[in-house]
Amino acid sequence: RGVTDTAVLDRTAEDLRIAKSSPTSTFANGGVISYGLTMTASEYTSLSDLSVTDTLPDGLCPLDPAANLENATSQLAECDPAVDPSASPAMYGPSLPYSAATEHADGTWAVTWQGLSLAAGTSTTITFPARVRQYYQDNFNDEASPIASRDDVTNTVTSSATTSIQPVSYTHLTLPTSDLV
Repeated sequence: RGVTDTAVLDRTAEDLRIAKSSPTSTFANGGVISYGLTMTASEYTSLSDLSVTDTLPDGLCPLDPAANLENATSQLAECDPAVDPSASPAMYGPSLPYSAATEHADGTWAVTWQGLSLAAGTSTTITFPARVRQYYQDNFNDEASPIASRDDVTNTVTSSATTSIQPVSYTHLTLPTSDLV
């Protein structure tokens, strides 16, 4: 007499996990916030040509020691890393140079890193600074409303990559019917 058992086990394999963090808990006008993007490849997938874009909300601007990234038509130099010359230059730069940093008319910034790679099961973290502006932006100009300490901040991170699936090995176990009770 034989025993038959059927089971279906569905698994979803996520290729990439991105976690954004900041040790800064207080946002003050003119202050600098340090962000970290930790990217982790799944244990089954390697990633190449990885592109990550972090859209900073209106009220923040990324800093780069090489240039003032702010749009040339803007009236203020809040995104200029030289605004605080007493601070360490290293604190104003990303750990990996931006591939692009684009300011939008609504005050948001698209900060992009391209050409990244991650081996299966590994992680890497990119850190970068952003300055809290004095006012929200509208069409590259200051709005009438200042940024307040209890304002909501919404942040979006997107990614794209070429994936390479790692071979998975498993063991199939068969029990003789005499072992069943």
